[in-house]
Amino acid sequence: MRIPRNPNSQLSLSSCLTEKKSRKRRALQDNKRAVVKSKKASLMIHVTPGESRLSMPFNELICKDFLTPSELRVIREDIDNVNKRGVGAILVDEQNVKYGVMLKRWEMKKDSGNGSWNYALTCGWNDVVTANGLKQNDNISIWCFRWGGLLCFALVTPPPSSPSMAQSSSPLALCL
Repeated sequence: MRIPRNPNSQLSLSSCLTEKKSRKRRALQDNKRAVVKSKKASLMIHVTPGESRLSMPFNELICKDFLTPSELRVIREDIDNVNKRGVGAILVDEQNVKYGVMLKRWEMKKDSGNGSWNYALTCGWNDVVTANGLKQNDNISIWCFRWGGLLCFALVTPPPSSPSMAQSSSPLALCL
């Protein structure tokens, strides 16, 4: 049953398109997962071309089960491998530019001899840094989603006027 239009409403083509996008975003809610929603220093953004990676400490991940069993197997096989293969993925920035990246896992040894595990996005990270003007202590979030089964990440930065990351940041606009 169709609801009659309110004669007092100011519907326009623009508001219809906005509502359509909102419905799509809500429909996609089940397909996205926050991997890392960072505070200022949670993610180590390496901007030196020789370092070429985004380090994501495992203990900072909101969702730790974002990999498929086959992707997890590749990551585990790489643990003792000097030349890590990693898992291929797509990173999408806020301008909808897509970058090929590799997700790898490293153990970061401390002076005490203990270590912690980090995931790292490599092989293409320098292009992301350059294109988005990222700096060493920038506040970013990385979200994970699947696109046709392919592992994807979305780079989310706060608006320039916002000093901290809003809790409602969503990469869904990047998927439409």
